[in-house]
Amino acid sequence: MWGDEARPSESGIAYRRRGAGGASLVLLHGIPGSAASWEATTAQLSDDLDVIVPDLLGFGASARPMSLDELHVAAQAEALDRLLDELGVTSVTVVGHDFGGPVAVALSARRPEVVAALGLAATNVFTDTPIPFPLSTVNWPAVGSLSRRALFAPMALRMMLRQGVGAGCGPIDPAAHLGDRAQQQAISTIFAGSLTHLEALYGPVEAHLHTWRSPCSSGGATETRSSPSNKENASPARPTPSYGSTPEPATSFPTNDRANSPPTSRR
Repeated sequence: MWGDEARPSESGIAYRRRGAGGASLVLLHGIPGSAASWEATTAQLSDDLDVIVPDLLGFGASARPMSLDELHVAAQAEALDRLLDELGVTSVTVVGHDFGGPVAVALSARRPEVVAALGLAATNVFTDTPIPFPLSTVNWPAVGSLSRRALFAPMALRMMLRQGVGAGCGPIDPAAHLGDRAQQQAISTIFAGSLTHLEALYGPVEAHLHTWRSPCSSGGATETRSSPSNKENASPARPTPSYGSTPEPATSFPTNDRANSPPTSRR
């Protein structure tokens, strides 16, 4: 079983590692999700690559901190940095889906000499991303706390998951993506914190991405921007806040009116 293969690490992150050799590739899941979201993809890539698939903090078999500071982008990137050191990885491509996207960018900021390339799918790294209704109600005075409890309750997360996956993907098992109660609490904490503190949490991520000079590709629900330093190329994806379930195919909820835009690449 995929879930039985998790290896612990001193960083608190549990991970799976498949492949006999080749270039190293780290696959970061989104929310809801866990390392298991990448199982099919890993099976296709492990013949040629050294594939490392972590459970982010708060998910799967990894440690379960509860505060936003311990669960959000900076803390996740720090733990992954420690994991790469522990595994002796000196060069790696990092692919992030959904919440894994900003984590991948933050990791590249910490270790630019190690992260050789980025791949971002159905993700958000921009601070001026519009927050659609009803998610915007979490920032409304007086009712914000009530909205957070209602929108990110276990039943609401199940509904979001079904909406994000879509009817064309067939039946899904919410428990496989949402996990246990502690993981659902981590999802709620990250989700609500991202909407409430978008600029503070994603500002450093956006700032670093504008300086990124190594290969970066993006796909999913996207809109493109001009790169400030290389305007003939498209900048990374700029979607609405994206919280999908599985990276293959990439899904997100809510999506924007450019959900069918082609993938873009930058530098």
